Amino acid sequence: MTFREAEIIKQEGQIKESIWLYEELYRLDNGYEVHALLAGEEMAELIIQCTDIMVE
Repeated sequence: MTFREAEIIKQEGQIKESIWLYEELYRLDNGYEVHALLAGEEMAELIIQCTDIMVE
């Protein structure tokens, strides 16, 4: 998964070596906002804004 022109809006907790559990995608005027919940040694939350999302 590639986020084009991405900007991290919020990151709480460690995301490295975490497992992606859940996401919510919101359409914005100029792209998308992605809210993700990840699990590792602790739960982590990540919010990204981007212009496009590529899934390969």
